[in-house]
Amino acid sequence: MAITRNHLHLKIIALLIAVILLLILPVSTAIAELSVGNQGNTDEIIILQTDAEDSDNDGLTDSQEEEYGTDPNDRDTDDDGLWDGEEVSLGLDPTDSDTDGDGLNDEREHNHLETDPDRADTDDDGLDDREEINEYKTDPTNDDTDKDGLDDGREIEIGTDPTIQDTDGDNRVDGAEVNGVSTSDPLDNDTDNDGLNDYDDPRPNDPDADNDGLNDGREVELGTDPLEKDTDGDGLNDLKETELGTDPTDADTDGDGLADGREQELGTDPQATDTDGDGLNDSRETTLNTSATVADTDDDGLDDAAEIRTHETNPTEADTDSDGIDDGREVNEFDTDPLTADTDGDGFEDGYEINELGTDPTATDTDSDGYSDFQEVRELGTDPTRTDTDQDGLSDRKELESLPTNATQSDTDDDGLEDGKELELNTDPLEPDTDGDGLEDGPEVNQWDSDPLQEDTDNDKLNDGKEVELGTDPTTQDTDGDGFSDYREVTNLATDPTKEDTDNDGLNDYREVEELPTNATIADTDNDGLKDGAEIETGSDPTVYDSDNDLIPDGIDPVPTLAWVELSLMQILVGTGIYRLVLFKD
Repeated sequence: MAITRNHLHLKIIALLIAVILLLILPVSTAIAELSVGNQGNTDEIIILQTDAEDSDNDGLTDSQEEEYGTDPNDRDTDDDGLWDGEEVSLGLDPTDSDTDGDGLNDEREHNHLETDPDRADTDDDGLDDREEINEYKTDPTNDDTDKDGLDDGREIEIGTDPTIQDTDGDNRVDGAEVNGVSTSDPLDNDTDNDGLNDYDDPRPNDPDADNDGLNDGREVELGTDPLEKDTDGDGLNDLKETELGTDPTDADTDGDGLADGREQELGTDPQATDTDGDGLNDSRETTLNTSATVADTDDDGLDDAAEIRTHETNPTEADTDSDGIDDGREVNEFDTDPLTADTDGDGFEDGYEINELGTDPTATDTDSDGYSDFQEVRELGTDPTRTDTDQDGLSDRKELESLPTNATQSDTDDDGLEDGKELELNTDPLEPDTDGDGLEDGPEVNQWDSDPLQEDTDNDKLNDGKEVELGTDPTTQDTDGDGFSDYREVTNLATDPTKEDTDNDGLNDYREVEELPTNATIADTDNDGLKDGAEIETGSDPTVYDSDNDLIPDGIDPVPTLAWVELSLMQILVGTGIYRLVLFKD
């Protein structure tokens, strides 16, 4: 137990009083008793003033000294600086200079160090008084010399300095490091090696207090909260933000109105206000329900911003007006209104005009023929992209308003000539055979080269249709060039007007009719077995069966022009079924 200064003073005063009493009281006095109280304990100074002798005047009679084992002739038997009587009165061993065996003599402890010479560890801190004085330089009367919350002995045990409150210099006293709520190593100013000294570290024994993947020191550098995984509350933990390059202390790094975590969910760039570069920031796009990662959400050829700000179209619908044409094509290709299904108001939606009709969706009358596209398609049946639907050389308007022809049929009368050509030739486009010659106008012009306005182009008294029927040339009076008109051959001579030699006898029809008395339709006029032409060549008469009257038909007569010849050879000839013996003479 530690001895206070007041208590020590009281003991000294009591001792002085006792000495005075010994000097003034008679020798016969038996007992003088003085007591000094100390916290409930009574230290008694007993003065035995009997007839016994105190040889050394140390406060003990010689008989007492014998009892205590002290030297009656030596006031300080143990040479510790305290008289034997005083030591006995203090409860010390007067024969042992270091009663408590702590390495300090009793007098020094009692009078100078204020330690308890009867207790080796006056302050009960686990260290002997001598250790504290000589080795550790601690206060042996104070169990916590540096007042850091740790007994000096405990500090020696764990290696801290009992004379310094903060051994490792981390601004956290050793007691707090050892016994605090968050314990740390009092010998290491950064117990968890996270870059923060223990005093500044919210959890000095945990390098990542919030378990976000960043050590606490790094979080302090970044300005993040080492006790909060997601410092800025944006849905991304601090480590993730450092990996992404976003600011872990700013929930919306790019200031686009979307928290960084939400941008991560959406796939947008949390460092770019307009991820897809379409002119709308990411937050606005989420409001509009457009894609913040695709510039043209509906893939219609227009960026979302252009649709919103310029064209006022729906950026989530490729075809805002549902006319069958994407907004981008309407704006960039056709110059139509993407907000109006029928830009030109002609009764047809733009998509139908472009995809089906091929008309101009910005013009009510695509071909400028005076009829609206709707009228041409729905009422007239004409082509709204052509002024001349049937391409017959006549405009639709002319055919519909000035002529009785069909504007949708190039050849109204189906005669082989387009209506425009018929007007050019002055034929009747409604009558297949304008001249009534039995030939339609088309074949007359395109095939026979006859005049569709004259029934008898060659004026041979055969109309053109009849000539074609007969095979004659309606543009030539004498088709076969035999000298007779086709008409005469057909009506008078019964010859073939397409053959100059009708009977193929070697004589043309004209010669047979006009120069010879032969029949132009019979190859062997006299039926003698020789064609008329051959008879003319041999000199026989083509109209006489036996030209030389030798009873031999010209056809089998070797010399039909000679009646008698010198016999030189006999031949048997087969005639018309009669055997004859004919003698020839050279």
